[in-house]
Order: sequence, then structure tokens, then C-alpha cells
Amino acid sequence: MEKLLKEFNVPAKHGSEEELSLWRKLVMPVKNPKRRFRYVANLDKRSAVQEQKAKIGEKLQACLVLYMEELESTDAGDVLYEGL
Repeated sequence: MEKLLKEFNVPAKHGSEEELSLWRKLVMPVKNPKRRFRYVANLDKRSAVQEQKAKIGEKLQACLVLYMEELESTDAGDVLYEGL
């Protein structure tokens, strides 16, 4: 068991999903299964949150581009830039 533990370098925080999933496969036989993955992140939720953040970022970027185009096409942009 010690040999297996030395082969894997899983940092305490922010480990990659591949390392964490490999670690989970190796430590399956544990006496108390409720405590097995107490401090390991939920990989499914982590990937879902990353996808959601990416979608929100894309929407914000699209809105910003439209807003900047609208400012350039109207005289409102001139009024805003005069104050700077």
C-alpha cells in the first residue's frame, strides 16, 4: 500500500480530475465507506460548474460586444467619451 501511495502525487487542493479519479479507484477498499471521499471534490459537480461558468462568460462577452457596437453606431458614445 505504501508503494502505491508513493507513486501518486495528488496535491491537497486543486488536483486534476484524472489524478483524483485515479486516487478514488485505488482507495476503494475502506472500512467506513461514508468517510471514503469526505475531503475529495465531487468531480461531476466541478465539471458542471466549469461548463456553466464558460456559458455565462460567453453570454457576457456577446452582450459586451453588442453594447460596444451600439455605442459606436450612435451619438451616445461621443457623449460618454467627452466626459473622460
